[in-house]
Amino acid sequence: MGSAPTDGAYATLAQIRAFHKYMKELIAKEIEAGTQFISQKSENIWWFDGEKIEFRTPSYGIILRELQTEPLSTYASLQNATGVNRSALQKMIKSLSKKGFIEKLDNGWHVFITPSL
Repeated sequence: MGSAPTDGAYATLAQIRAFHKYMKELIAKEIEAGTQFISQKSENIWWFDGEKIEFRTPSYGIILRELQTEPLSTYASLQNATGVNRSALQKMIKSLSKKGFIEKLDNGWHVFITPSL
């Protein structure tokens, strides 16, 4: 509410109304996300950076689980697990990587997204 933190200590409710509204909405959103995290269970629901990610097909979940359990998975092993052809699999992995859900490292894949199950 000013150039120094102490300026906010003397702010009126009218002056902090926008901040108060923002904080109420943020807290409500966090509580809702936490409730969903513990109550919504599905192969297609994952969590990333506090947000629910719901995949349209189970193939994404299968890929992510395979990479979690076997970071050195090959395209051939992922094809066997998903039944998806190689070009589609490459597109899916590229999409997961671009969104920051996975990253290719020297020692294999690292999965940053958390399953709901």
